[in-house]
Amino acid sequence: MEERQARIETSNPNFYTLIDLEKGKAYMVNTEEKQLMAMNIVGTPLKLSRDEPSLPKIKAELIENGEGPKVAGYTTINYQVVAEGKVCSENYFSLEAMKVPYVKAFLDAMYQMSSSRKPKGLLVHPCQQAHDELEARSMKLGVPMKSIIKGSREKGDKVKYEIIRIQTDVNIPENTFTLPKKYQLKTEAQLLEEQQAMMNRQEEEQQGERVPSLREEENGRYDDRYRSRRQDERYDERYYSPRRQDERYMPPSREER
Repeated sequence: MEERQARIETSNPNFYTLIDLEKGKAYMVNTEEKQLMAMNIVGTPLKLSRDEPSLPKIKAELIENGEGPKVAGYTTINYQVVAEGKVCSENYFSLEAMKVPYVKAFLDAMYQMSSSRKPKGLLVHPCQQAHDELEARSMKLGVPMKSIIKGSREKGDKVKYEIIRIQTDVNIPENTFTLPKKYQLKTEAQLLEEQQAMMNRQEEEQQGERVPSLREEENGRYDDRYRSRRQDERYDERYYSPRRQDERYMPPSREER
C-alpha cells in the first residue's frame, strides 16, 4: 500500500485487486484467464428481481466493552454489536493502528466499495441488519483488527477476520501497482448483468419459495443472506460482493495470511 494505491492479494495466487484512489477505481485481475475487471470504488447496489417487504425496525446497539487484547502489537478497544438484546459479535478496533500511514484512506475506500453495493431493503437476519446499520459508526472507532461472530453452543464462536501483522517501510517491486497489459477488459456492469440473469433464473426455478442466492450451492450450503430466515436459525455474517468468493476487500482472515 502506498499513498494513493493499494494491492490486495488472497490465498489464490491467480487473483489480486489493485486500488487506485486517485482515479477512484478498482481493478480485479485474473492472471489465469488473463482477464481484468474495472469498477468504480463507489458502485450501485444490485437490483432485486422482485419487490421485498420492508425491513422491520430493530434495536441495534454498538456497546463499548472495555480494553481488548493487543492484536498485531496494537492496543484495541472491544465493542459488541447487539441486535434485540443478543450479542452478535465481538469486535476489536485500534485507534493506534489508525496512525499508520495511508491506512485511513484505504479503509474509507473499502467501506465505500462494500456499502455502496449492498442491496437495499433486503430481508436479512437481525444480526446482519445490525451490522449494516452500525457500519458507518464503526468506521470511526479505528482499524478493525479482529472480529468474532458469536455462534451457538454447539458450533461455538467463529473468527471472521484478524489482522496478524502490519508492516511499514517495506520495499516492494516497481510493478506492484502496474496493470497487466493485453488482458481482456470486463466491466462491472457486465458482471452485474450476468448475476442478475442468474438470480432471475433461480427465482423462476424456485417459483417464489425463497429468495435465490447469488452463488450456486457450495458444499451443500447456500448463502443464506439472500432468503428469509426462521426465528431459530443461527447467524452467519456475510457481505455481498460482486466477485468470486475468494476475492475479498475486507482484511484477510487468519487462514488467508
